[in-house]
Amino acid sequence: MPSADLGAASTVVTFARSIGAASGVAVFGSLLGEDVAGRIGGACSARSSPR
Repeated sequence: MPSADLGAASTVVTFARSIGAASGVAVFGSLLGEDVAGRIGGACSARSSPR
């Protein structure tokens, strides 16, 4: 790669890495949120049911 294009190539790599990180955080945050919501709902219903 010509040295004149190194800045542009570096910018593209950094941008792609940022997009990948944001996508990963969104996916794993969604999965974790769904898991936590299910556990909280289950714990609340278990406590409110008569024994």
